[in-house]
Amino acid sequence: PAVTLAFVLAAVTCALAIMCYAEFASSIPVAGSAYTYTYATLGELLAWIIGWDLILELLTAGAVIAKYWGIYLATVFELFDVHIPTTLSVFGLAVDWGPLFIVAVFTALLIQGTKLSARVNNVFTLIKIGIVLFVIVVGLSYLKVENFSPFVPPSAPTTGGSADVWSQSLFSWATG
Repeated sequence: PAVTLAFVLAAVTCALAIMCYAEFASSIPVAGSAYTYTYATLGELLAWIIGWDLILELLTAGAVIAKYWGIYLATVFELFDVHIPTTLSVFGLAVDWGPLFIVAVFTALLIQGTKLSARVNNVFTLIKIGIVLFVIVVGLSYLKVENFSPFVPPSAPTTGGSADVWSQSLFSWATG
């Protein structure tokens, strides 16, 4: 149950980041992101670093998301007893068809225009909100108040090597 404290801490951290961006938006009234605000406040060099960091972050996130959408797509086919290999050999290179297909679908969607891609984005957002609300409602039906005592369980020693000693020390300090 003490993990709820971690969620509260994460929510406070997100709220502080939101307030920082709100302050940026009110003091620098141009549409932008971290790059624009860094350029206006800290200069061109740091903005250049932030810009490349954002490019790296978005490319990495896009690749990971496409990879796992491909895995989910293959899993959906397996639910219907359709076994398709996830990797194809093209000119001696192993190519995962799932991520390639997902990227092609969303690229075609973006080419169709902003209105259609905004509608699809809204539908995905509604689906995600519905799933979160469903999990909350179903989770509340399984709630047992007796599991909240003790709220912070006592730390238990680990068995293992030196890495476990350091993690045990950290978690013992963090949990009291």
